[in-house]
Amino acid sequence: MHAFCDFDGTIAIEDVTDSVLERFAAPEWKSFERAWAEGEITAAECMRAQIPLIEATQPELDAFLDTIEIDPGFPDFVAFCRRNGIGMSVVSDGVDYFIRRVLANHGITGIEIIANHLSPSVSKEGPRHGLDTPHASAGCVPALASASAASSAPGRSISMLATAGAIFASPARRRWSSPRPSLRPIARPVASPSIPTRLR
Repeated sequence: MHAFCDFDGTIAIEDVTDSVLERFAAPEWKSFERAWAEGEITAAECMRAQIPLIEATQPELDAFLDTIEIDPGFPDFVAFCRRNGIGMSVVSDGVDYFIRRVLANHGITGIEIIANHLSPSVSKEGPRHGLDTPHASAGCVPALASASAASSAPGRSISMLATAGAIFASPARRRWSSPRPSLRPIARPVASPSIPTRLR
């Protein structure tokens, strides 16, 4: 058994990428958001355009990420999985650095993170942030839709999965890199009353 967990709005109380953009990005990030919402660009194109608009130093970014709250039941869920030999991965179309920083701030390390990769650099104008999408694949959503009725969940992050044992995802808004299939949100853990059930 392996647990795959969405991050934004599931582990984290809020959409962390959107919160970072709201706090630090140049206003143009919203135009790319609108273009994505209207189907003019894909989710990957949207993120690759938005992340470079972040105007923050590393200490500023870290200080903000350290204010992000997570679901209070998630540490217990991690402990349960580890006690019972259940593997765990966080699968997100968010940013790997954001996820690791937030989890570490809450004492959670050693979990596989499958997400977009933040590639910071420094130029004459100051810090720059790029984004790589190493897990993007045009075939992921169809694979998920046909894999198993028990492995279905909404979310652009979950669209990267083809099969899974247990998926935890939020019904909150997500971007899709291709037309969104008709999937209902589920949280299907292994059968045990000890698993926290209040994952958002």
